[in-house]
Amino acid sequence: MDDPEDTIAAVARFIEKLHSRITSPPEKELVTAYLLRLAKARKETRTVIGSHAQARPLFISILRSGTSEAKG
Repeated sequence: MDDPEDTIAAVARFIEKLHSRITSPPEKELVTAYLLRLAKARKETRTVIGSHAQARPLFISILRSGTSEAKG
């Protein structure tokens, strides 16, 4: 995922999965873990998560209460 637009599109898809009611808690943790890895590796991921009003609180909540797998 070298293209910033691809990164932003992937983050958007993952945020949608986190908000979906049909996404299971284990799947949400996996998505959060992947987002965390992306955020550590790419500045545009951090920017998207930080500026998305719905993503930030959900992401933080899962990181605080999630398993060690979600915490990366």
